[in-house]
Amino acid sequence: MSTGTDLPAATQGKPATAARGAFERLHAFDGLFLRAEHLEVMQDYARDLAMATGRAGGSGVVQGYGLTVDESTTGTAVVAEPGLAIAPDGRPLLATEPLTVTLEGRDPGDSTYYRVLLQPGTWHHGDEPVQGLLCDEPCSDGTTRNVLTAEGPWLSLEAVSDDRFGAHRSGRRSWLAR
Repeated sequence: MSTGTDLPAATQGKPATAARGAFERLHAFDGLFLRAEHLEVMQDYARDLAMATGRAGGSGVVQGYGLTVDESTTGTAVVAEPGLAIAPDGRPLLATEPLTVTLEGRDPGDSTYYRVLLQPGTWHHGDEPVQGLLCDEPCSDGTTRNVLTAEGPWLSLEAVSDDRFGAHRSGRRSWLAR
């Protein structure tokens, strides 16, 4: 905890301002009535710190995310095994179960291939009642809202057309890898 005495002599006793881009966290103390905005500051601090750490190491797959083509009775799909990757903005993309995207309805031509994309996604879940809405509570059964936001990866396919791909019928895999 900073008491102000560890600041340079020229800034002691003066109000300090954070440099642009600095991390901001809550300075909690006994008697502080925590509100939603305070909890958001705490969450934002943890997220910003984690994303900065992720950017420092660079983006890409850390482990897992091996790809296979599943040709089951339900149709053909690309399946990515569970893994961890870092998005370009530093966001961790953690999957604890396989991700699947179907190939049904996709009819690539001779010069088309698919680029597999792993992107960050968010979704809300976990309904909880909202307390203290004076107008809603007496007039209805109450109001609920999603209290949890999950963050994780989203697997998608992007069709890429390139005439050079069509010209390499026998060595397409090597051509793409190069």
